[in-house]
Amino acid sequence: MDGPRPSVVRVRWVTTGCKVNQADGEEVLAALGDLPVRWVGPRDPADLVVVNGCAVTAAAERDGRALAHRGLREGARVLLTGCLAQRLGPGASESLPDAVEVVPGTSRREEVARRLREAVQALLGPSGESSALPGSSTARAGRSRPLIKVQDGCDHRCAYCIVPLLRGPSRSLPLAEVLRKVREAASRVGVGEVVLTGVDLASWGRDQGQDLADLLEGCLSLGLGVRFRLSSLEPHGLTPGLQRLLAGSRDLCPHLHVPVQSGSPRVLQAMGRSADVAGLRGRLEDLAGAVPDLHLGMDLLVGFPGETAEDFQHTLDLVEGLPVTRLHVFPFSPRPGTRAALRTDRVDPEEVSTRSAMLRDLSRRRLDARARSWVGREVEVVDIRSRGDIVESLAADYTRVYRRDSAGLRPGRFPIRVTRAEGEDAWSEEGP
Repeated sequence: MDGPRPSVVRVRWVTTGCKVNQADGEEVLAALGDLPVRWVGPRDPADLVVVNGCAVTAAAERDGRALAHRGLREGARVLLTGCLAQRLGPGASESLPDAVEVVPGTSRREEVARRLREAVQALLGPSGESSALPGSSTARAGRSRPLIKVQDGCDHRCAYCIVPLLRGPSRSLPLAEVLRKVREAASRVGVGEVVLTGVDLASWGRDQGQDLADLLEGCLSLGLGVRFRLSSLEPHGLTPGLQRLLAGSRDLCPHLHVPVQSGSPRVLQAMGRSADVAGLRGRLEDLAGAVPDLHLGMDLLVGFPGETAEDFQHTLDLVEGLPVTRLHVFPFSPRPGTRAALRTDRVDPEEVSTRSAMLRDLSRRRLDARARSWVGREVEVVDIRSRGDIVESLAADYTRVYRRDSAGLRPGRFPIRVTRAEGEDAWSEEGP
């Protein structure tokens, strides 16, 4: 490194992709707790840029590479980790300069942490002190909605998905360890919500003779005063036990996001997924009827090879017939190493774009209606960030609620009255 050594290493950590990737990143960050590092924002100068990259789609890969290139242009040392690094492997040359250090290890985060520590120490030089700074790595973990990864890997083999190749087979964090992490997270100042996440969260406990309802009952029984939110949940996790808990506990957020992918049994079968669309529709209708204010989201994969106009209409019919609020729409992206990548019956890109736009428009209309439905009502929120005197909060049902509040962030969970809606966002006139 040319020039004087820094006494404090400015680190820009950028995570792309799912909550599992975010949770992995937070675990790795703990490894820097005894080093003089300062976290900087996306536009601030940095000595070290770490890109915790996603590989689930081609667009996600492009984003990760672009962030790495940007770090190099700014003169920073750049490390690439996460699923993208796992897919590329060490010594990767796919659109990445040699200067980018690729650090695979989705299942060996201790190796990522070791390499990260080495990079910080190299920037500090031999005289670098090993003392944490106030507001450095420990503050990074101090968030109102900590993520706890309770499961990793996947035993399914969907034709389009590369994640099982990168994450390995399904494995669950033992319940006692989950509860220990929950207690620790809930004890932090300001925490109002704990987010439980996993690659296939619905499979938690299968390798231990338990199921997701057992996990939730354990978390709820702690009586910690926080609420719990589930991240993305595959359809096989929509069990009667989950419905009972969602309907019966105010400490479990009425919010489900389900990777449905398609409403066409034919396409689902080609994807290697369950083709029981009628059964899925019935479970979602039961949940919506049992859980007040349930916010239901879906992942939908548009343009899977061989998808016809009739297949897409089945998807549209499914969504329009259910109280779905939020749609995450993904155009099909061939992933090297998957069965779907070998198929030649690709859907015309313009048609994929048209179909995706139809679903996104439907989602916008539903989200707008959701926000309007809260006007004049009281909603429980957790503050998540502030910009100037505007505070952004998250309702239990996942609606964003904003207010003007010069006092800044409030700790924990608290009620607030919604007074107006702007698009998909709700606003409150309540201040300090």
